[in-house]
Amino acid sequence: MSTQLPQIGRLAQIVVDGTIAAYTKSYSVDQSGNVVKEFVLGSDNLAQWPVAAMGNFEGSISMEQLYIDDTYLDLLEAGNVIEIIDYPLGNAAGKPMRTYQCIVSSISQTIDQEAIVQYSLEAEIIAPIVRGTV
Repeated sequence: MSTQLPQIGRLAQIVVDGTIAAYTKSYSVDQSGNVVKEFVLGSDNLAQWPVAAMGNFEGSISMEQLYIDDTYLDLLEAGNVIEIIDYPLGNAAGKPMRTYQCIVSSISQTIDQEAIVQYSLEAEIIAPIVRGTV
């Protein structure tokens, strides 16, 4: 059993054409893989399945960020590929880093009388996730 304590999430950036376009307020990443299973007549137990393997992976990212300008709306309309960089333990040297290539699939805007305007953004992951360190 690990004695390491959980860490507080620190930073995620949205990068467009190599330039940081935003810092997120919160985000979540959902990933899944499709299992390919092909059956033939008489394959009534696992040992007889001719094909059972991992197929395609897919994923999406949901995030919130404070409103600055219409950059995200422009990205949605243009269908541009954006890069989302996730620094779960901060961006100090040696800390983990994940990079996602995405296309923005939806945007919603929240305006409260007593709060700052913020965007909620959904993006589909379109390439393998690149894992590394800062």
